[in-house]
Amino acid sequence: MFLVEKALEQLTNERGKRRELDRQRHLLKQKLDAMRAGQWGLGRMLDDGATQPPDLVALEAEMETIEAELGNSHADRLGLEESLAHVADTLSHPEDWLASRAVSLCLDYRGIKIAGPSSAGHEITLTELFSGTGERKTIMLGRIARADIPEQADFWKTAKRYL
Repeated sequence: MFLVEKALEQLTNERGKRRELDRQRHLLKQKLDAMRAGQWGLGRMLDDGATQPPDLVALEAEMETIEAELGNSHADRLGLEESLAHVADTLSHPEDWLASRAVSLCLDYRGIKIAGPSSAGHEITLTELFSGTGERKTIMLGRIARADIPEQADFWKTAKRYL
């Protein structure tokens, strides 16, 4: 489940980045069109000539940079097949996202950790999981016999008693 969440998170981030680049491109295009038309607003008429007009070359260069980034990003064009392929790629490389190691602890009769193995202590082995995002979880796998699990309450039987 963790790996699927990470794959979907990557797809969502990529699509969000694409939308932000589209928004920036749209704003720059409007600014560039207004500058080319010479419509710099009321401020231009009231200006004493001391301020410099915006640099058209710099705006065009920024626009080209955004266009190049948009050309490299294809997240919004991802169909179902491409999205599933991305998820499958993430699932096929779990070592990039998850790692584990064994952790041994010595506990006394009260369940308190002691410095080292001794005759009064009991050693347990836990598994610690590390994710690619920096999260750490310690787990202990166990087994519960089916006979030890209480039976689920039958609500219909209980309701019939009251009718």
